[in-house]
Amino acid sequence: MGALFAAAASSAWTFAKSPFGRGLIATLVAVLAVLALLFAVHHHGFEAGVAHEKAAQAARVAKERKAVVKREAAADRITQDVGTKAETRQAQIRWRTQTLIREVPVYVTPETDRRFAVPVGLVRLHDAAALGVDPATLPDPAGRPDDAASGVAPSTLGATLAGNYGTCLAELDRFRMLQSWIEQQQAAWARPD
Repeated sequence: MGALFAAAASSAWTFAKSPFGRGLIATLVAVLAVLALLFAVHHHGFEAGVAHEKAAQAARVAKERKAVVKREAAADRITQDVGTKAETRQAQIRWRTQTLIREVPVYVTPETDRRFAVPVGLVRLHDAAALGVDPATLPDPAGRPDDAASGVAPSTLGATLAGNYGTCLAELDRFRMLQSWIEQQQAAWARPD
């Protein structure tokens, strides 16, 4: 086997020293050099592309972070503004309601309280409306007829109605303020920066 290897090596050496062998080896070396150069250029281009894309992604992320911070600041301002406005309006509604309740004796005098009795039926209707039920479902242990005197003074009914309407107006206003806040928040987060 050693002789066979020695013979093959000698033949290869002889071929490499021949003009054709030298040309072939020079061509192979040139092809390998070109391939190595192409690989290096490709690898460098790939690395440059990756670096460029990473930089572009970092710039996009930074821009989005800036936009989010800006939108969060706008959202905080909206919350603050709507909250301040809502608190002012709630105070106005409370003041109006309390004023109306204090004014009941002006509009429903003690003489009116003595002369007119609020009927049981009206008290039942009011209580049913407040509870959101059928008036017939409300218990009346005395079993009084609807047109009987209830013992509730008209001024008490007036003060109760003013208080109930004040509460309803306050809740309606809270709902409207919430709607306004939602609409403003949606607009703040939807607009492109």
